[in-house]
Amino acid sequence: MPTVCLRFRFEEHPRIRALMEACADIQRQAIDYALENGKTATFTIIQALYPSLRAQHPDLHSNLIYGAIRSGARIVHGFRNQQRKGKTQADRPEIRRPSVYLTKQAVKIEWDGELLTVTIPVSPRDPEPIILTFRPHHKYRRLLDEWKAGRARMGEPTLTAHSLSIPLKFPDPIPYKPEGVIGIDSNEGNLTAFVTSTGEIREIDTGYVGKINRDHLRREIKGTRGKHNPKAKKKIASKHRRIRREKTENFWHHLALALIAWALGMRAALVLEDLKGMKERIGKGKSRRMRQRLLNFWSIMTFHRILVHKA
Repeated sequence: MPTVCLRFRFEEHPRIRALMEACADIQRQAIDYALENGKTATFTIIQALYPSLRAQHPDLHSNLIYGAIRSGARIVHGFRNQQRKGKTQADRPEIRRPSVYLTKQAVKIEWDGELLTVTIPVSPRDPEPIILTFRPHHKYRRLLDEWKAGRARMGEPTLTAHSLSIPLKFPDPIPYKPEGVIGIDSNEGNLTAFVTSTGEIREIDTGYVGKINRDHLRREIKGTRGKHNPKAKKKIASKHRRIRREKTENFWHHLALALIAWALGMRAALVLEDLKGMKERIGKGKSRRMRQRLLNFWSIMTFHRILVHKA
């Protein structure tokens, strides 16, 4: 089941700071008990420590005490895994950022399409619970809409002093079963696509990428010519390289989306050629200008990376 974690940051909150200090104390006691008694089961640690912790923190919600103990047990599990793999030489784990799991009984989350409201009661029957309000990014909004419509399940949120992480669990996607193949041949100035099911051949012009790369290389050379200050030269060069990279990647992103939409409409799979070792092959028997054209102005491997990532 694919899980996406939505993370929201917020400013310093005095009540959350006090809550995190109490949770840090509970985590330390859970870690000490687990290490001194050789316990690994989370339920065993909760059963042994909850009565004393309930007496130490009478005003704290019981679900928050459970969540803090479980968080401490998780730290011990991770620390012992690192010890087994030889990745740490420390004697005990260090609590760098206290956290607490929020169960469904300890938190109320509401989404109205614009604002996400999270209500956290610190004590039982808390008359003034902590209320956090977020205006999510549009990428998060789509995921929250899916959860609101019942097409996703929310896991246990994790609260720290400055952030709230909410996991959303989605059902496994239906496997894509292509009925044909679209083979893509990458050339210097275009892409040639061949559809096996219909025998159709398309040529897609990609000369824009070479034009942008050549244009900004000329601007970079012209802008740095005659300048003796290394910082000024580096600033001009980095500016043109950034613009050049952004323009070419934006073009490749749009082209990749168009190819994916075409493949979905044809119920086909996209097939790319293997260009590994291309730099070594280009370096043999080619002129300096040809190597510059193919290595600096083509950026075909960037397109392959973007297409594979999106598809």
